[in-house]
Amino acid sequence: MEKQLNKEDMQAYERKERADKGGRHVQPKHGNFRVGQYDITGKLEAEYDSLYDAVDNNKIGATYAGILACVEGRAHRHRKKIWRKEPNNE
Repeated sequence: MEKQLNKEDMQAYERKERADKGGRHVQPKHGNFRVGQYDITGKLEAEYDSLYDAVDNNKIGATYAGILACVEGRAHRHRKKIWRKEPNNE
């Protein structure tokens, strides 16, 4: 017998999913740092002021979780790009 969620659990999941759609990350959870977007050969293609800026302004559909995984070293690439933490030059 397959396990199936009950009606209340499904409704709670749907409410959470609707609330998450289109939302921008407001509270910085992972620090404020610059992010560099590189192609596979290591050439810098774009530089963003923050992780949130990279998520909002990339043109390839890269996600917050994917970029963060690369920056933290848990993934090598996301959307066929290399994402690295850049030093802040302030």
